[in-house]
Amino acid sequence: MPEAAWKWTISGSTSAPARAVPDEAPDPFGVQPVYSVRLGERTHTAADPRVLRRLPGAPRGVDAAALHGYLCFSHPPGSQTLFDGVARMPEPAPWRERPAPVDEDSAVRTLQTLLAASVQRMLGTERDVGVYLSGGLDSSLVAALLARAGARVHLFSLDFGPPWDTELEHAQAVAAHLGRPLHRVRARPRDVSRALQPTAAALHQPFGDPVTVPLYLLGQAARETVSTVFNGEGGDQLFGGWATKPMLAAEAYGGAGYSREAAYLATYHRFHGAEAQLLTPAAMEAIGTRDAGAWLRPALDADGLPTLLHRLRAANIRLKGAQNIAPRMTQLAAAHGLQARAPFMDRALAEWTFTLPADFFLRGTSEKHLLKRAAKGLLPPALIDRPKRGMGVPATEWLRGWLSPLRWEAARRLSPRRLRREEWFRPESVAALRRGDDDPGETRRRRGGEKLWALLMLHLWMDAQDPPLDWRIS
Repeated sequence: MPEAAWKWTISGSTSAPARAVPDEAPDPFGVQPVYSVRLGERTHTAADPRVLRRLPGAPRGVDAAALHGYLCFSHPPGSQTLFDGVARMPEPAPWRERPAPVDEDSAVRTLQTLLAASVQRMLGTERDVGVYLSGGLDSSLVAALLARAGARVHLFSLDFGPPWDTELEHAQAVAAHLGRPLHRVRARPRDVSRALQPTAAALHQPFGDPVTVPLYLLGQAARETVSTVFNGEGGDQLFGGWATKPMLAAEAYGGAGYSREAAYLATYHRFHGAEAQLLTPAAMEAIGTRDAGAWLRPALDADGLPTLLHRLRAANIRLKGAQNIAPRMTQLAAAHGLQARAPFMDRALAEWTFTLPADFFLRGTSEKHLLKRAAKGLLPPALIDRPKRGMGVPATEWLRGWLSPLRWEAARRLSPRRLRREEWFRPESVAALRRGDDDPGETRRRRGGEKLWALLMLHLWMDAQDPPLDWRIS
């Protein structure tokens, strides 16, 4: 959200931290979250929860429920934070299904107009801007729209090295199509290892997705050239990306005992359902009932959303977008003095999408149907129509490769001695993750690395806190 949309006020007392307050409606995308803590008779608010826990009398411990949420989602969900007593003010849930008769050709034209308007509004008077270009549809479309709006775009793509650099060829094709050079940003084990601690220090809360540190590296490269960076974040959540299909299939073929909440939680591929295997008895007691589904119900069971696809979109916008992607994006950019812009995170655009029929999003096995049609003429057809691959961050190879510095970082941060002292995680279970034999039934090798990465980032973030967090289980 542009800075002009925010004003600064003082809350609680003259010694209270500054709070970012929207001039108009609250931000439903979580780009600028606000946090609060109750101390005595006063409630203090701030845009950075780390400010609140430094107040005299603020708790120093860990919120056990938020820790459980992190293990399920790779970020603290809902209003939870890892700081005991500090809560995130929930983003509003404005999404309502408003069916409107519209033919597909008219919808394509409207979508093109709304996207162009969002890009122009976020661009403002700037002319030199960066774009984080993955090679996928969303970021490529943003780059093309910026170029059409007259911006001089500087393109930045991650280079994981072979054999994990297959997306680079698609980013290069987009760069060639736009007539702009592509800056390849190295994200090899040594580069990532050097960026671990500054990334953890930049985050208000921990984010356990393996792409987090590579995103920090993108900002580090971009700051040498631009002060504002654009990306395609939010496109998957808004237009029913590839992750929607497994949920719809599960709904159709789940059979007896099927649970929509359990199926949705399974899409995160973290520790939901394996808590007793990972956590110590003391940690299990501290967490209590462990109802992870409570974080899903406000979206999955929302009034005004009778269509399953729109419910899934609303849940994705809130849980995967507003509570994860958007704040992570903003905080990692700010660490380098950059402003982050995500044109898909536009309220007018989002509200309009909930007027559309479900088959405008998923047509047969092809996701983002309407968005692909809107991109025609702006991008090469081969890029628009290619199957979704996602950013294949090689976390498993990073953390288990014998010569990788990240293997030794995980060994140090997740040592059995430290884990026994903390009393949260079973050392033998974490050791199994590090060896790669945590779950014999797991068919995708990458999942074990993603779980181990989430634990490593949690500990890195904990170690970065000042004053230190009290890890003890009370």
